[in-house]
Amino acid sequence: MRVPRHVAAPFLSTAGGRRLLKHLGIVFAATLAGYLVAALWLYPAPLFTSDLVVPRVLELSGGEAQRRLIKDGFRVKFAGTMPHPKLPIGAIVWQDPPPLTAFGEGALVQLYTSSGPAQAAIPDVVGLDGPLASQVLNAGGLVVKSVDSVSAPTERGSALATRPAAGIAVAPGTGLVLVVSAGPASTSIPDVTGLTTARAREALFKVGLSVGRVTPQVAAGKVPGTVIGQRPAAGAMAAKDGRIDLIVAKAP
Repeated sequence: MRVPRHVAAPFLSTAGGRRLLKHLGIVFAATLAGYLVAALWLYPAPLFTSDLVVPRVLELSGGEAQRRLIKDGFRVKFAGTMPHPKLPIGAIVWQDPPPLTAFGEGALVQLYTSSGPAQAAIPDVVGLDGPLASQVLNAGGLVVKSVDSVSAPTERGSALATRPAAGIAVAPGTGLVLVVSAGPASTSIPDVTGLTTARAREALFKVGLSVGRVTPQVAAGKVPGTVIGQRPAAGAMAAKDGRIDLIVAKAP
């Protein structure tokens, strides 16, 4: 129901009327302020038309990202590095402020670059059975590229070491050599230098040994195909079924 002006005017001129107007003004101002805060919080937008939107430079190289930001009117600071499983070293992993936020011209954008995949320490597998040691290394993201055996008093096939050694931090996918025990040294290694590779193989087989790596090497005055060196040397002790590496002469 509308209050006639001749009734409302005298009422508003009273102390009670003025208090009512004051309270209504406070409520209106609070409502307006709350609306503005909510609007700015939920739907942020540039306050002035001169604000610039931070471009997305993630995954770009550090140099390219810096040029892009400077061109758009921002300052740049390289704030640090962090590991990333896929991005190459030097690529942008994170930017602060994040992309598509609005700031005034000359605002500082901090960039974080990739340091490559996170490194992990090589686990200690000494004493484990060879196949189990390989599984542990593979589970750690490493690759056993070869297995070497040396004479040792421990049980045959048990892990003795890795190359590189346990505890060294390496990147995922790094190739390792697993060193396992060939058993106690019990066989004297014969001298096979001067023999052909086939004859050397026979001589070693007779005492329970076998040929390991064969490395060709140019040797003046030596008949190609003959053994000119061996590792371990003749007279040393080797484990049963141990392998002897040979160096074989080849033509120049």
